[in-house]
Amino acid sequence: MARSHNHLINCKPRSEQDIAQLAELALKEANAIDKLPTPIDDLIKVSKVEEVFNFDQIKAGFFASLKKDVQETSKFIIQKIRGIADLRERAIYIPKTDNPLRNIFPKAHELGHQIIPWHNIDPTYTDNDGTLSPRIEIEFEKEANFFASEVIFQGKRFGNNARDYAASFEAIFKLSDLYGASKFSTIWRYVEEQDELILIAIYYPNENTFDDSGKNVLDLWKIIPSKKCLNKFGQIDMPQRIRTGNPWVVARDLSHICDGKDALKYNSGSSTFYWQAWWNGYTLFVLLKHIPMLGLRNRVF
Repeated sequence: MARSHNHLINCKPRSEQDIAQLAELALKEANAIDKLPTPIDDLIKVSKVEEVFNFDQIKAGFFASLKKDVQETSKFIIQKIRGIADLRERAIYIPKTDNPLRNIFPKAHELGHQIIPWHNIDPTYTDNDGTLSPRIEIEFEKEANFFASEVIFQGKRFGNNARDYAASFEAIFKLSDLYGASKFSTIWRYVEEQDELILIAIYYPNENTFDDSGKNVLDLWKIIPSKKCLNKFGQIDMPQRIRTGNPWVVARDLSHICDGKDALKYNSGSSTFYWQAWWNGYTLFVLLKHIPMLGLRNRVF
């Protein structure tokens, strides 16, 4: 089976510390410390940013910011927009959705563009699912994403809550509900903040490659290790491509969380990990936790 060592995650911007301080200040000024879910609307008001609810109010400035050839296809752009930050007017626009929780991250992201001072180089930011994704590589978008994560998860305070739960998807989903955050972003943050030997492997369907059952094979995108896991094991040898028949892929085929244990290789040896696999409809998440030999009798999941 093909293996890869080159998928360790690096989602934080170079300006992590500065942005964390900006996020902490925004929380304090809005009296939002320990209020869950974080009242993003209060942060917006205290920051003297106007939330525009009618696209017509921001449309003129938005179209002026686009190149002429892009303006011709603007109606398609508008359909994909999940947020606009107009720095000239200190205004943001978030399209209405049926699920209010879906708006929390875009609001926090656009507020980040407004609050991070060096983002003033661009008068208007337009964001879609791509720019709001953790897969984004553009530094300013990564910074706005990081700001959003910091205010939603209340900075380092999230770690205290995360460490109260044994590592499992059930625990992560409870935290997701508590913080009003997506399961994807909560998974990410949970592993980063944990002091246990855990990691998450994320697999996406390969749209051009199918297995013998006619289903997409799944390609490894990233590995997110806890600091303790990275320090102990370095780069763990994860399958780069998995398909129907792999125990982890059963979670996709049966549409429920599956678990088990596997021996995985790392830099200087191999060790046993308990695992859970969860399929969210498009992405396979595999949560692995190392158990010392003396603790193998105690199931974690």
